[in-house]
Amino acid sequence: MKELEFLFQLLGLKKITELEGEVVVEAFPLEEASPLKEVRGVKVIEGKEPEDPSKKPYLRACKDGVCKVTFYGSLKGVLIPGFLEVLKELSKGTGEESLPHPVKLKLYVYPGLPCYKALKEAAPLIRKYTNLELEVIHVDSEKRLKELRSLGANAVPAYAVGRELLHVGPLSASELENMIKRLALDLAIEKAKEELLKERGFTSRAS
Repeated sequence: MKELEFLFQLLGLKKITELEGEVVVEAFPLEEASPLKEVRGVKVIEGKEPEDPSKKPYLRACKDGVCKVTFYGSLKGVLIPGFLEVLKELSKGTGEESLPHPVKLKLYVYPGLPCYKALKEAAPLIRKYTNLELEVIHVDSEKRLKELRSLGANAVPAYAVGRELLHVGPLSASELENMIKRLALDLAIEKAKEELLKERGFTSRAS
């Protein structure tokens, strides 16, 4: 862990050693969670091995039985304090606000300060909105790099939903929140249109 201590000193980051409440982290393989073992408030358990090889290793963060953040790839370098920022927010409890439509945000990262900042800025929003989930994808393999490029991105951090690229480059919490709220509203409108079309189609056939 000396390398991690040096990293905090070098980058001038605040070291998180204790959370406000307990967060459960499922890890596969279990040793992937070793950077978190010295943080009080983190309970690490071994997760199930995924059938899809591209989904391992992984870390899944849960608070009060609700799992809102999944990290795919190895937790290394400055991504460690970034992930700890997310755990710190989750430990405070779940928020009470909800988006017009559920959103599962993908954040592609690689060790570097821009990606640390992206994780830190996203952290309070993940706690704030009950129906917002985050998938963090460490681009540490050729397959994940191809996945990133297939979205039309050649840099990180990159934000996406499904196969749709939303933005490349770090966003502040307010910028990210505005983007997510617009996206959720668009998804809600699209869903309402689809339901209306189905209803009209059913009425038309019945008549």
